[in-house]
Amino acid sequence: MSSEIDGLFRDSKVRWWLGSQVAAFVGWLGIAVVMAVGGVPFLFRVLLLVVAAFGVSFLVDPRRSWWGSGPTQVMNEPTALRRYRRSMILWLLVFLVIAIADVTLIVATGIVRPAGT
Repeated sequence: MSSEIDGLFRDSKVRWWLGSQVAAFVGWLGIAVVMAVGGVPFLFRVLLLVVAAFGVSFLVDPRRSWWGSGPTQVMNEPTALRRYRRSMILWLLVFLVIAIADVTLIVATGIVRPAGT
């Protein structure tokens, strides 16, 4: 069973599916930060991020034919689903630590000043 799950996660379509999710999340948050720092109006920022989120959710949907059957198997197999969730949470935590360090560096170097100072 474990080797079957490992083989599923070695499939190139599943790896591309996982990588595209991570890249989309990082890009989405990166665009949000750049728009916030750049002074883009709040309502336009929210509208653009919602549209982008819907577009990304369509592209990374595991039921789409371009991903093959691997992502659907990951979502339907309980053991594979747990492994998928663990890996996505790990990527989220890594990105959040890097993002917090980046924002701290941006503020510490004076590139952006906090509001009210």
